Amino acid sequence: MSASERIQEILIQKSKSVKEAGELLKEYSTMVIALSLAAETVKDNKALRRMLAFRVVKPKEQFYGDDGELQYTSACGVIIDFKRDEVSKIQASLEEISSKLLKEAFNAKEQSDA
Repeated sequence: MSASERIQEILIQKSKSVKEAGELLKEYSTMVIALSLAAETVKDNKALRRMLAFRVVKPKEQFYGDDGELQYTSACGVIIDFKRDEVSKIQASLEEISSKLLKEAFNAKEQSDA
């Protein structure tokens, strides 16, 4: 007997009617689907964070990737934990890095023109 068949049997035994068993089975099915989707979302979230980390990190910058960690310190000192930081914090940190790099490039251009 499969797990699903066993659950159906238990629901029928525990319920007062076949109709109630059907309703309980629908609720159970909905929960299983929701849990499956949540698990897939977590899996996708981890994969996307890992891809982003490897896309952002530049050679010679500090990156800690041992033991499943994804911690990065940019050349301009901004620290991002791709595994634990909220998406909004990662976005703000990336914008801060871009801003600092643009300022550095602008200042270097001004100095070379002077």
